[in-house]
Amino acid sequence: MLLRVARSLVGFALLWFTLFHQLHVDWSINPQYSYGWGVPFLAAYLFSKRWKDRPAASVKPFSPWIWLLPALALPLEMVQEANPEWRLVSWTYALFVVGLTMLLIWTMGGEKWLRHFSFPLLFVATAVPWPTFVEEPFIRGSMRMVAAFTVDLLNGLGIPAAQRGNLIELATGTVSVDEACSGIRSLQSTIMLALFFGELSRLTLPNRFLLLLLGGMISFCLNLARTFLLTSIAAKNGLGAIEQWHDPAGLLIVCVTFLFLMWLAKKFSGDPAISVVTDAVPLPSWSFSASIIIWLLTAHLAKEFWYRSHEQGKTARHAWSLQWPTNETSFRFQRIPETTQVLLRYNQGEFARWIGPNGADWFGYFLRWEPGRAAAQLAGNHRPESCLPSTGLRLKQEYGEKLFKAGNFTLPVERYVFERNGATYLVFFCLWEDVPLGLETSERFNWRTRLKAVREGKRHLGQRVLEIVIAGSPEFVSAEKMFADFLEKQIVIAK
Repeated sequence: MLLRVARSLVGFALLWFTLFHQLHVDWSINPQYSYGWGVPFLAAYLFSKRWKDRPAASVKPFSPWIWLLPALALPLEMVQEANPEWRLVSWTYALFVVGLTMLLIWTMGGEKWLRHFSFPLLFVATAVPWPTFVEEPFIRGSMRMVAAFTVDLLNGLGIPAAQRGNLIELATGTVSVDEACSGIRSLQSTIMLALFFGELSRLTLPNRFLLLLLGGMISFCLNLARTFLLTSIAAKNGLGAIEQWHDPAGLLIVCVTFLFLMWLAKKFSGDPAISVVTDAVPLPSWSFSASIIIWLLTAHLAKEFWYRSHEQGKTARHAWSLQWPTNETSFRFQRIPETTQVLLRYNQGEFARWIGPNGADWFGYFLRWEPGRAAAQLAGNHRPESCLPSTGLRLKQEYGEKLFKAGNFTLPVERYVFERNGATYLVFFCLWEDVPLGLETSERFNWRTRLKAVREGKRHLGQRVLEIVIAGSPEFVSAEKMFADFLEKQIVIAK
């Protein structure tokens, strides 16, 4: 009996493993979705609770065309290999897996089973990253909103503060709302928890909606309180004091939200009676499970053959890294804002600040993406002209690309001039693809270009970004020479 069950379900187990394997990259390198690791286990628990009071089964016949449905894995695998960060593909793959599983449920128990088990299956969608066109405006808007509320509260209590984009300027320095948390991570985990507790308590639809609404409100209020607390500490004790309270405040928000939602769900529940069903469980067709395995293996082999055949003959460019000027007495590594980590999803990242030649204030980012972990288009969508304005900087002039010597090779660097409150910021930005894909910057996030990358077998083979900001330099020419000297000394060939 156990062998028959395993044979009938092994294909679906492999299908779900493939989905979670694709999503785990975001769960691992994106703090915003770290809660995703728990979602599969919570969904399995909800399914087991539903299994205990399942309705009587009504077996449905298989149609011949059903065996062709797993073939959709082939185009999805091909597109995702070239665009692993494309969330449209992640959502399509998740719906594909959930849809096939729902089809299995329907054939085993009919419409009643489908309605009964739908929620635990759809609950997995809470671990799929939000579409970028929804997430990015929401993050930026929430950061500005939290900053505005916090500034009003600080000024109301007699603490001088001013808002500059998502920055809060205090007498002791400037606090980014990234450091004080924009609230997006706790909001998304709150949505997941509200849906979980609503299902666990079998709440009515209006009560589930009310639980979601109240959870969102408490999440916003707690994050606003957190931001106000951290900025108040910074105003009194300096910016360095934020680090001591940042993580404990975030953990407190998670615990309070969890307990609040659990208590509220119990208040709304009516203790419904659960009847245990003991009728025989119909097994799905083993051939359907086998067809899933065959199509998944076919998709994987075809994907590898297609991309490897197009990569033959391509040579990697110089693999280089940045050797920071740690010998400078003013040199300090600093924490990269959480929102930057969320948006860019890099594998390795460093951010530093120091006083350079002529007393200029230098800021530097060095980010690294490993092969296959994110699409080569990712960094191209977050460039100085699109990201720095959110910090209150205004683009004054763009000088275009110039080749700078770095040892025995050259780096293509784009040059910008920004300003804020009369101060000038000179920005040097280099995006380096380890194996050039031949995509123009202007079309990096065009959907036609994404499909073109699939057609031409161009997948991500590694990339890195260097961004240097020089503030306080007297004029552009001298800053450019300082940057050229910096590259000659600090760029080294990676081992």
